[in-house]
Amino acid sequence: MTTGQQDLEYDRVTVTLILAFCVLVAGLSLNAVLAEVRSELHLSATMTTLHGSMFGIGLLIAGLVGRPVVTHVGRKKTLYLSVVLTFVGMTTFSAGHQVELTLLGAGAIAVGAAMIVMVAPGIIADHHGEQRGAALAAINGIPGLVAVPIAIALGIVIGAGASWRTPYFLIGALMLLLVLVTGLPARLPATTSTTTTAAASELRGERPVSPINLLIQRPDVRWFWFITMIAVLTEFPPGVWCSTYLHEVGGASSGLASGLSCVYGVGLFCSRMFLPRLLRRFGTRLRSAGLMTMAVSAVSLWSIPVLWVRVVALFIMGIGAGPLYPVSIDDLFKVDGVDTVALGAVGALASGTAITIGPVLFGVIADSISLRHAALVVPVMALTVIALMRRHASAPTPAIIDLAT
Repeated sequence: MTTGQQDLEYDRVTVTLILAFCVLVAGLSLNAVLAEVRSELHLSATMTTLHGSMFGIGLLIAGLVGRPVVTHVGRKKTLYLSVVLTFVGMTTFSAGHQVELTLLGAGAIAVGAAMIVMVAPGIIADHHGEQRGAALAAINGIPGLVAVPIAIALGIVIGAGASWRTPYFLIGALMLLLVLVTGLPARLPATTSTTTTAAASELRGERPVSPINLLIQRPDVRWFWFITMIAVLTEFPPGVWCSTYLHEVGGASSGLASGLSCVYGVGLFCSRMFLPRLLRRFGTRLRSAGLMTMAVSAVSLWSIPVLWVRVVALFIMGIGAGPLYPVSIDDLFKVDGVDTVALGAVGALASGTAITIGPVLFGVIADSISLRHAALVVPVMALTVIALMRRHASAPTPAIIDLAT
């Protein structure tokens, strides 16, 4: 893991990527209105969570077919086409009064956002070099803070009895305008960095290895894919369900729940912006510390029937979750012999698998048992990850690495 001790330079490329992630955050803010959508369309918990899980399906698509797209279209065009597709999805979702249209909009948001997630880490790695960990944390963290006023604005609108649809559309339009005006003049790295092995393979005219083949052939890639996948599996569901949870379990009104749902994102922002300091403080134990923080907070969320305690628990849970993704992706991008676009595709597959499974698992448990008890998925997953990492660190045998398959 890189420490990122030097100050990060916020040049035009970095700002462009931050704004692209702001479009992503605006699109995924559909999670803040899922309680309203569920009420309006009379959806089950499983169908409600399918909207959030669309992002995972989009990431799987990006991981499987994204690399050829980037190869033929180029990084810059891929990034901007993904931003536009995300906005098209927001438009469809906000106009949808049937579940078919809201799912179609969520799907378009998912694919556009997923392509941003796939292509951005490679650009960050090639542009920032050894500072990629700090850059990735900032580029993920700052848009997380932007999610706060979005959630508050949507909460105020819903609380006033007005429709969330027009504000949601206008937020997307504003973010799209900002990223295009700021980013079109930016000079993104045109080529991907490769290690000697990958470069020699390309010089011999060999076809680049697909992410699936990488997972089959490379135990190190497979392990980091697995760790990234299971870390995101722990991190993502609370963000999808926090608004609905605060409303149905915490007793908050729909508007208040939508506004308060931003606390999880604020927690993510805080820990990601201080990632270099946290790495210096905890070192290789940072991921375990974050997971344990999430586990304890989730138990508090589940066990203490007081709204403000549950809000604080979500905030602390976000702090614990913040380092998980950037640290895991940073470790993945240290793998030798693989170009950054391919590693980005592997990372997208890891996130996609987790985001597809996690919220749906949460929803199925909510339907089968109760929404309140579904929160216990978080400590179970967190403790599982900690146990696997400790076992791998003490005895890195093929048997434990092959758990990723």
